[in-house]
Amino acid sequence: MWGLLEASHLLKRSLSLYQYFGQDEHVCIDDLIQHIGPASTIPLPGAFYGVFDGHGGTDAALFIRNNILKFIVEDSNFPTCVGQAITSAFLKADYAFADSSSHDMSSGTTALTALVSGS
Repeated sequence: MWGLLEASHLLKRSLSLYQYFGQDEHVCIDDLIQHIGPASTIPLPGAFYGVFDGHGGTDAALFIRNNILKFIVEDSNFPTCVGQAITSAFLKADYAFADSSSHDMSSGTTALTALVSGS
C-alpha cells in the first residue's frame, strides 16, 4: 500500500510536467445598464459573466473578453431572440478575430458565458 509521502512525491512530480502560462481571461459585469448605458434594450436587471480558456497564447481569450458582449447587444436579434444573438455574436467574433492582423492567429479560446436579463 502506498504511503502518503510516496503519493505526495508522485503528485508533485506529475504537476511539474505541466506549466501554467496564464492564458485565461474572465469578465464579470453585475450591472449591464451601468456598463453599456441606459439607452440599451436589455431587460432589467441585467448581468454578464464569462470565462475564456485561452490556448496557444492570450490573444483570442483577450479578444473575446473585450468584444463578445458588444457583439451580442449590437446583434439585430437582441433582445428578442437572445440565443440567436449569442450564436451570431460568437460567429462575428470568430470572423473579426480571423480578419485582424494584429493578433496571434495560433491562439484560441473556449468560452463559457452567461447573460442574465429580466427579473
